[in-house]
Amino acid sequence: MDTRAKAASPRPPAAEPAGKLFVVLTPPSALAAAVLHAVKSMIDRALGSVDMIKLSTIDALRSEMSARKNGHLLLYSDCPAPEVIGLIKQAAPPVFVFADDPVRVAQSLQGKLGPDPISAIRITALSFATLHDLILHASRKVIIAPQGWQLEPFLQQVAQFFSLPVNTRDLSHIVQSFAAEDEWAAASEAGDKKPIAGNGIVSPFARLFEDKPADDFFWPIALFFGTEPLGSPLPKQIDLTGPARPILYGPYMHLPAGDWLATIRFTISENKSGNAALVEWLAGNEIIQSARISSLPEVGEFQFSLNVKITDPREPLQIRLSILEGAIEGVFQFHGVELSRRASD
Repeated sequence: MDTRAKAASPRPPAAEPAGKLFVVLTPPSALAAAVLHAVKSMIDRALGSVDMIKLSTIDALRSEMSARKNGHLLLYSDCPAPEVIGLIKQAAPPVFVFADDPVRVAQSLQGKLGPDPISAIRITALSFATLHDLILHASRKVIIAPQGWQLEPFLQQVAQFFSLPVNTRDLSHIVQSFAAEDEWAAASEAGDKKPIAGNGIVSPFARLFEDKPADDFFWPIALFFGTEPLGSPLPKQIDLTGPARPILYGPYMHLPAGDWLATIRFTISENKSGNAALVEWLAGNEIIQSARISSLPEVGEFQFSLNVKITDPREPLQIRLSILEGAIEGVFQFHGVELSRRASD
């Protein structure tokens, strides 16, 4: 019998526990930023250190991923590119959506950007337009809004969704270090909230928090620009007297991807000698659609529609309206643009 000791077979190294992937979608408000950092703190305390990377483009994500140090990964975004949206849909991770009211987000941004509300409205529309399809079609998601005066129950819901074993002591510590108590209180207040520059500009995005698409918008005159001088606020009435020229443009707003019907409304008066008009729809600097109105009426209300397709919600959208003939009289009054999502064929 062979009594020689047999060499022990080398044991395979212990497998590293698989890192977890978390996705948080938030609008660009101070409150949303504070909530994001509270979620990161919960993950840190429950599972250990987590890398936090902002989702914007694939190239940016690739660069950030190469510098990762930890096993767990928290991806967050307020304005993802279309290719990033496709990647997240394919990976199908659990997605937490912070339901900060879009009107309140615009108001929060206005406090940073200055008294003119238009920039804040545009940034809000950009964020919600890009997040729209990802929020709507995420296969595993939870949508939670700030409710009531207590932050802790809110964070408990998030921890439960992500299966984070956070104890009461750690949760209390996170609540005590929360950096946006005033914003939380304002967001939790009951009562009607109206958009800054007219109904329908960003408020329709709130439908996302009911798991419904944002289908109908209105762009009022306050969003558009006149051309005399270029970039001036659009007046309520435009004197058509003068050469052929553009008379209005804007608003550089954003819509979710899809097929849309844009209905432009205006009134003409004192246009006895007649005129023609050209309407152009632009995404970025590219003309996507145009229509010629060969004969403007002498007087009366007028409307026409354009069928347009949005492929990249990050592109600012613009309507440009020009008169094509010189005029010796005539008054033009713009009434804004109604936008409705068209059913898919």
